[in-house]
Amino acid sequence: LILSHPNSDHLNGLLYIAEHFNVKRLWSNNEAANTRGYQEFMKIIKRKKIHVPGLKNMSRRYVLDNVTLDILYPPNDFQDKKDKEKWREYNNNSLVIKVALGSKSFLFPGDITAKAEQELISMRGGALKSTFLLAPHHGSKTSSTVSFLEQVDPEFVIISAGWRNRFGFPHPSVLKRYTARGYRILRTDSQGAFTISTDGRSVKIRLPCAKHSLFLWGQAQNFILEYQLYACGKIFSRP
Repeated sequence: LILSHPNSDHLNGLLYIAEHFNVKRLWSNNEAANTRGYQEFMKIIKRKKIHVPGLKNMSRRYVLDNVTLDILYPPNDFQDKKDKEKWREYNNNSLVIKVALGSKSFLFPGDITAKAEQELISMRGGALKSTFLLAPHHGSKTSSTVSFLEQVDPEFVIISAGWRNRFGFPHPSVLKRYTARGYRILRTDSQGAFTISTDGRSVKIRLPCAKHSLFLWGQAQNFILEYQLYACGKIFSRP
């Protein structure tokens, strides 16, 4: 189980999973929060004896059945720097995880904003290139800097945000930046919950309102497979 940081919108959904699934280990940045959700979460972790390694003791790379998980951020000593560097708050201390199988990869940057994006580039810039990018901080205008996007250079951007949320996520300027760079955009606020699966060669994306796959995308024998988008009765195609 992976907790990027202890803000409620990233934490609260994990309580049910920790309680009802066979979780053996929790990855986190080890930051605590004075919230009811965090306290209840840690009670479950303790009661079910789920192992929580310290960030400094965690391996930065794990391989599970040919799937590689890389912990790219934050730096091991970020807690020691928080008093002097005030920008190191919950969002900017998020775990950043890259998951890869074959030629396909997914970057999960939590809620990092511009300052943390720049530090991440300086630390692991060469490792950021990914097929899918989960939009940092839900598509906030404080994130997705041009230099960060140049390093990741994704095919798809996933925006996790609530319908007509009070924060205005995703910000129009960020959407414009994504569109200008030719990214295919998937949004939970307008498309609902969707699933993405890959065998390391091709990718399937399925919307809840679709009878068939939204995308079938990949490479086989050096040519791009044709795919179709099926969304709520509308069918789009692209070679």
